[in-house]
Amino acid sequence: MYNSFSISSVQPGSTSQGVTQSTTSSLSLTSSILSSPTVSIVWKYTYPLDYITAEVTVTIPATATVSTGNPIRYYHAVDTYLGGNDNGCGVRYTDTNGKLVVGTYPLTNGTCPSSTSLPANLDVVESFRERNGKFDHHCVGYWSDFWSTATSNPPACSISKSGSLGDSITTTYQDTGAAIEFDFTAPGIYTFSYDFVVGSTFVPNYDHFEIRHAGTATLCPTE
Repeated sequence: MYNSFSISSVQPGSTSQGVTQSTTSSLSLTSSILSSPTVSIVWKYTYPLDYITAEVTVTIPATATVSTGNPIRYYHAVDTYLGGNDNGCGVRYTDTNGKLVVGTYPLTNGTCPSSTSLPANLDVVESFRERNGKFDHHCVGYWSDFWSTATSNPPACSISKSGSLGDSITTTYQDTGAAIEFDFTAPGIYTFSYDFVVGSTFVPNYDHFEIRHAGTATLCPTE
């Protein structure tokens, strides 16, 4: 767990259509064994898209004692809240760009029809999506499992246990959370990125806007 953290001011400071805003988080861990690795995360958002992009750089010094048996892990875990309701269903699928998506979506009838695809006519979803680099592990489960410090039979989604996330996706309609994991087993500088989708299912795959016709008789505005 990091013990030093800072975040820069958002630039540009005002929101404009199609303009990307960004801020940088800097995290470090003071550790004699791991030689104090650092993490830099550039958070980017372009209005009015429904996702933010995290561009991450992990720096592990050459003197760090890190290996397959003693990896450094990067986690991003969230307690989701879906359109006024904590409850949701887990989902994991590969999108049309070949990128893995893991997250949760809400239902009103209390059942989860699928954990491998999104049902039609959804109006909200929260998920992580690969961009540059693949998730090593992931998990979608009960919200408090991610913060569990249990040492005996810890939950599959716990980020405090010695092992990796369990790659499990809940099929139960419950108060959900989601997490992703990247593993590093040698010193070096590593870069990767991913999206965190918050909102509509109508999310452009990458770097473009989606224009949707309102259903009127003409595509042209009238006065």
